[in-house]
Amino acid sequence: MIDNFKNINNICENIKDIFVSFKDTINDKEIKINSLQNELKTINFEESNFTNFSIIKQQDKENKQLKNVIEDLKKKIYKLEQKLKYKKEEKEIKKEEKEIKKEEEEIKKEEEEIKKEEKEIKKEEEEIKKEEEEIKKEEKEIKKEEKEIKKKKKNKIEKLDIKDLKIIDYELIKYYKSNLNFIYEISNDKIGRKLGKYKKATNTISFY
Repeated sequence: MIDNFKNINNICENIKDIFVSFKDTINDKEIKINSLQNELKTINFEESNFTNFSIIKQQDKENKQLKNVIEDLKKKIYKLEQKLKYKKEEKEIKKEEKEIKKEEEEIKKEEEEIKKEEKEIKKEEEEIKKEEEEIKKEEKEIKKEEKEIKKKKKNKIEKLDIKDLKIIDYELIKYYKSNLNFIYEISNDKIGRKLGKYKKATNTISFY
């Protein structure tokens, strides 16, 4: 491609040199023609001047031919310059297309990176969500355990108010039974001495 441009440039330069040379020749001939025409005005046309007249006519003809050649060369130069301009524009367009393609590839690469990052973020979010669910589950279990501990602590505290005691019959004798299954004697409707412990499994009292 570069060699083609160089060849076209060389051709244009050669044509321009030829054009300048032709132009100089035409200018010289025009000067001679003008000079001869002035001489013709000052002298009478005689048979002896026929040769000069013929020379003028011949030079005038050559001059016209050279002008035609110059016009053709101008047209050729213009066409070559347009062609060269088109080639340069074509080269620029290809260069721009290459740059655009490169930018598109970069954008595509960035989009792929973004998608990859989004996928990683989504995965992390799912992991966080899973961890949060595990934490909530553990918190629920902890609350349940705390509730059980509180319940056990509550049960371990023996309530000795008359309203909290139950009356049971054992071998025809009435006794008070606490929430912890301890047995107390009933003395004038009041709680008396601790006597033992009630065994629910056997429905018996183990006296001290």
